[in-house]
Amino acid sequence: MNLKESRGCAKGYAWGRLDADGSTTAQREGDSSSGCQQFANAYEAHWRAYEEGRTGSAMDVRSAWETWNRTMALTLDYSDIPSDGQARRIASEWHGGQSSALYSLASCGAITPEVAGEIQREITTCDDATDLTALLIYVAFHGPRDRQEGWSGVWSDSAVRLSPTS
Repeated sequence: MNLKESRGCAKGYAWGRLDADGSTTAQREGDSSSGCQQFANAYEAHWRAYEEGRTGSAMDVRSAWETWNRTMALTLDYSDIPSDGQARRIASEWHGGQSSALYSLASCGAITPEVAGEIQREITTCDDATDLTALLIYVAFHGPRDRQEGWSGVWSDSAVRLSPTS
């Protein structure tokens, strides 16, 4: 598949899914363009990265679509989702004290509805938002949840990696 074909494939899949199940396509907040177009652009970027050797494998459109929707249009690559240990480390580096939602994530693994807003505010204040963007993907992927058993034993100093589509 070439780049033009990858964009057409993604558009067709996204629009076909929209027609088939009546759902709306994922769209980045504040973005007035079509969610289908955003997905098509991201899928084309994925194929470009594959053709240029920046990613090791090509993703099928169905898997990409499912990940795209599950992460609220932040990524189409599951490998962008940080591990629990990476998420805990990032949240602990960026929380604003014990009353913050990021502190809850760092200390016990709880994901509250407020945490995404805190992450987005921090993203606007930093020069390199790679870790915070990865943490936002983690939060979107896992969704709201209560404290996690064994969370205090989870930690990773390894760097996060974001694909060219994030």
